[in-house]
Order: sequence, then C-alpha cells, then structure tokens
Amino acid sequence: MQKSILNAEVNLIFYFITLLLAFFSRRIFLDCLGAEFIGLTGTLGNILGYLNLAELGITASIGFFLFKPLQTNNREEIQDILSLLGYLYNWIGSIILAGGILISLFFPLIFEKAELGLDIIYFAYYSFLGSSLIGYFINYRQVLLSADQKNYLVAVISNLQTF
Repeated sequence: MQKSILNAEVNLIFYFITLLLAFFSRRIFLDCLGAEFIGLTGTLGNILGYLNLAELGITASIGFFLFKPLQTNNREEIQDILSLLGYLYNWIGSIILAGGILISLFFPLIFEKAELGLDIIYFAYYSFLGSSLIGYFINYRQVLLSADQKNYLVAVISNLQTF
C-alpha cells in the first residue's frame, strides 16, 4: 500500500509540473515554430499512436504474470517472463518499424498541401518513430519496476530527463 501511495504522489507532482510547463511552453512553441509545425507534430503523434496499438496490452498482461514471482522472489521465473517480453517486444518493434516506414511512403500524398518541406516532415516523423521504438527494443525492462510497484522510479527518471 505504501508503494502505491508513493507512486501516486510522485506521478501527481510531475503531472502538475508538466501541466504548468506545457501551459507556458505551448505559447513559446507557437510563437517560435508556428501553428503549422505544432499541428504537424500532433498529426505525426497520432499516426504513431495508431502504430503503437500493435502492443495489444502485452505490457499489462506481463505485469500481471510478474506479481507472483516478485512476491516469492523467484528470479528464474522473473527472468523467463522478461525474456518472453523481450522476444515479443522485438517482434512488435519490428512490426511498428515496418508499418512506420510503409506509412511514410504516403507522406507526399498526405502532406501535399503542407507549407513545411517534406524533409522536415520526414525528420520529425522518424525522430518520433525512433523515440517510440526505443521503448520496444531497449526500455521494455521497466515493466519489472511497474509490476514491483516501483513505478515512481520510472516517473522520476523519465521526467527529470524531460526537464
């Protein structure tokens, strides 16, 4: 129970800090980059959001199966489950990469009336895609921290990197 409260407190603190910063940074980004670029990043984020549906809730189900081995400190079973997760995430990451490349082939049609150049659109898209794929190929082990109710560590580290 104590870990759950700590998770909630840390996430709440960073939520309000992020909300406050977003309030001011949105205006700065609009003034410096323009509404078209902000709209582009929103559109690209939505496209990647659909691609990330390929995850299909695997993280939640793996987290469920990690609870018992974590309680009993069964390291062998924990390693087996994380190995399975790594294997599945490599496949999912590969599918998302292939789908992302396929979708990018249609950008000249999708963004034909965009004022921004296609080079900027492709750069932004592949930057977002690469950032998303890091979670599938590298950071999948953080599921272990979530299942062990130490998600506050993930929140602190990822939010401090953002600031």
